[in-house]
Amino acid sequence: MLVLGICNPQGEHDNYNGLYFKDTELKDIVSKNRLHGLPIRTEHGTGDVGKILSTYMRDDGALQCLFELDGIDLEHKIAQGFVRDGVALELSMGYTVDVKQTSGNTLRAGDKNTIEVSLVKKGARDGCHILAFQDPNTTTRIRNSVCKQADEADEPTQHPNANCVDPKDSERFFEGFL
Repeated sequence: MLVLGICNPQGEHDNYNGLYFKDTELKDIVSKNRLHGLPIRTEHGTGDVGKILSTYMRDDGALQCLFELDGIDLEHKIAQGFVRDGVALELSMGYTVDVKQTSGNTLRAGDKNTIEVSLVKKGARDGCHILAFQDPNTTTRIRNSVCKQADEADEPTQHPNANCVDPKDSERFFEGFL
């Protein structure tokens, strides 16, 4: 199964000192193919269920990846079912951050090292989700627009429209053909 998704939202500005990736760090990840070949896991577990094939930066600054969920054993088939059935439709990058203490006793975020990307039910970062997938010998299923429900809207003027789909409705969540 091939899966396309956003694994990190737009990066932070260059002066940012924190645990999230900066824009320049994301660009470095892509230009040096740092994610290629890294494992795909479920919920940051220890079993690898696939690998990252390619990455690129989207126009909106988010990091997008193409990965393959391969294998025929039970763990691999369960992970494929999580995507196909809409159980785990979000992505989360697992990485370490080298935090250093400066001479002024402040903490400074240093190098970040990505270990894996996980299929998760609910990710820590907004906007990190699966966009499309394709099982072997089947049509590609593409994610529909997803909007907040009226009671979850940030402002009273935001309302869901007819093109919005509940991510729990996996039959409508992935529709269309490439």
